[in-house]
Amino acid sequence: MVNIRRAKPSDKELVLDFCVNTFEWGDYIDRVWDKWICDPSGPLLVYDSSISPSTSKSFPLGIIHIINCLGDILWLEGLRVNKIYRNKGIATALVEYSLNYGINKGIKESCALVSKNNFASQKMLEKLGFSKFLEYCYYNINLKKYRDDHNAFFKPELVFSSKLDIKVPRLRDIFSIQKYLSKPEISKSCVNKYFDSWRLYNFNTSSSSLSLFVRNKELLIIVNDTNEIVGIVIVKPSRKFNFYDIPIIQISYLNCLNIAIFARVIHLLLRKYCDVKLFNNAHFLLPVFAELEKILNIQSIEYSERFFLYSKFLNTLHPT
Repeated sequence: MVNIRRAKPSDKELVLDFCVNTFEWGDYIDRVWDKWICDPSGPLLVYDSSISPSTSKSFPLGIIHIINCLGDILWLEGLRVNKIYRNKGIATALVEYSLNYGINKGIKESCALVSKNNFASQKMLEKLGFSKFLEYCYYNINLKKYRDDHNAFFKPELVFSSKLDIKVPRLRDIFSIQKYLSKPEISKSCVNKYFDSWRLYNFNTSSSSLSLFVRNKELLIIVNDTNEIVGIVIVKPSRKFNFYDIPIIQISYLNCLNIAIFARVIHLLLRKYCDVKLFNNAHFLLPVFAELEKILNIQSIEYSERFFLYSKFLNTLHPT
């Protein structure tokens, strides 16, 4: 008997036994299990198999966590299968079950991040109709090191000619932000999605949504010397994260019309969060144009990785 069901507290130790060395640094499932199993925004699912037809005893062979991201995106994360039982269709079954869950909830799009080197997961998602939407870069920057010697962080040949500033907007700035984001060249060239705790959301630019960003101090504006907006940044503080025990700020959306000012913006962001001294690390999770290796010395980047963002529209599927 094979069954996909919601995870139970008693599954924890059995699951963690095969969620150990998933990545070169280990795994994070042990840190998020207790939160995921009671997450109101989506279920933690287990692929459960009976030991034999003559007994009711069973054990989990795989897991997946699915999230309803504000009704817009069905986010897939934490897909794991016990190594002994791989290549038996378990991962495919878990993803298909998740997609049907999303369809029944009326969600139109499903997305997932896959490491650029994880060819097996890429192949599996593509067989299920997912497409590579975008390549993302992840960088972990130690702000303490930057605070101690920020001059050594940037490549010496860089010249910051643009006079820019980063400001925390007020509610009265919302109209100007909407005006900037509505420019045709902005809407065509920039991705209208952002990450929050490694989960993808559509960037809703309505007044009510932007007001929430502003009140939570999760939105920054980049202005030039005439106080004109030339970029938008979404940041997420570590209180939103499940994976880390240290204070972290995540830069999860960076909209710069002029890529030539990108280095200057990164410099200002790092300096801003060094000055406030609230965070130990800064994490960048941005589309591939954010190649920090081009502007930062390699020793200033503690860790980096590249991912493919996969996407599938669900209105072409039929629930089972």
